[in-house]
Amino acid sequence: MYRIIRSAYNIYILFTIFGISLFILFNDIPKYKADKCMKEAKILKIIGLIYLIANPIIYIILHIGG
Repeated sequence: MYRIIRSAYNIYILFTIFGISLFILFNDIPKYKADKCMKEAKILKIIGLIYLIANPIIYIILHIGG
């Protein structure tokens, strides 16, 4: 199971999730703030930061640590 996850989580997935997190942080959050949806903007900020921080950590654990 570990090998399947490791082979599926390659550099392309890393950059895709990185792009998604940047899109959330720089595109979605300002739109929600403009619509006065502050609660949703805070939730999106947390999700975007988790993606941004956890993504390289998972990649390092799978490819360098294993």
